[in-house]
Amino acid sequence: MVPMSEMKKKHLTPSRIMRGIYNRLKVLIEGVFSTPVKICYANSAGLQNNFGEKRRLKRLQKDFLLQSGQIPASQSTTSSAQSLQQDGYCTLPASFDRETLLNLQQRVAEQIENSELSIYSPNGATRFLLEPLDNIPELRMLLREEICAIITSYYKCAFRVESVRVWRNYHVPDIDTEKDDKFSNTFHHDNCPVLGLRVFVLLSDGVNRETGALRFHDKNTSKNIVRRLGYFHREKLTKSMRQRLINPATLKFFEGNLGDVCICNTQECLHAASVPKLGTYRDMLQFEIYPTDGSVKAADELLANIPVDKALLTMRG
Repeated sequence: MVPMSEMKKKHLTPSRIMRGIYNRLKVLIEGVFSTPVKICYANSAGLQNNFGEKRRLKRLQKDFLLQSGQIPASQSTTSSAQSLQQDGYCTLPASFDRETLLNLQQRVAEQIENSELSIYSPNGATRFLLEPLDNIPELRMLLREEICAIITSYYKCAFRVESVRVWRNYHVPDIDTEKDDKFSNTFHHDNCPVLGLRVFVLLSDGVNRETGALRFHDKNTSKNIVRRLGYFHREKLTKSMRQRLINPATLKFFEGNLGDVCICNTQECLHAASVPKLGTYRDMLQFEIYPTDGSVKAADELLANIPVDKALLTMRG
């Protein structure tokens, strides 16, 4: 029998050694240069995604108020918008009858399992639905009027939908869920403009921390964490920082059932997916949102001309 040490040596080819050195240097360099930005902006979205964004929003708000006057909002809408502003997230229960949601869930499941209508991520841990709005137009109803009103009240100006994505996360065996990133299951901020929001809608029932629930920290907790030197880089954290990230006193989970909603600023809230336990998976719909100029639009108009999803386009080759 070949000793394990020799087996490992055989796998240490020159190309693998060079790739390992390159990856370590890359993490080190990114960590060093990103530290001042993280301390300044209290997130790891990067300088380009932070610089000038709040000034841009103020300009959009000023132009919007000059054109449209005050933004009408109900008490519940205002309350949710305030929670989104203060905490970086808010949650809403499902708002459609059960039969409608179950029919939609079945259509999503059928198409995700169809190899002609979906695509696996390169590591096979996630499966994405191709052209979700074209293939399942009923998904449009999930960007409901209440959600649009909350986002408009939050931004105090109009907004646009940049992308719509539907995916399924599968169980991944034998991984360290806090170190081995398979589908954004390690804590991070999204590398996108800091004003962006994500509207997450559950397309599965019984979603909890064991079956793939989104994990996240609120905005203020995230700021405190990322400004510590222990959060050097997403791939290089101290042991105490890893424990802080999974601290049950501050860690929150988007748990719920089919149709439940979480609106979250994923550039201000540290977040990560949970890995579904064996025999389970989690289906999710995401609307990617940004403030814009012009007038407030209804959901149908917002979803009329969605840009091509570049990430999925790259996967398709």
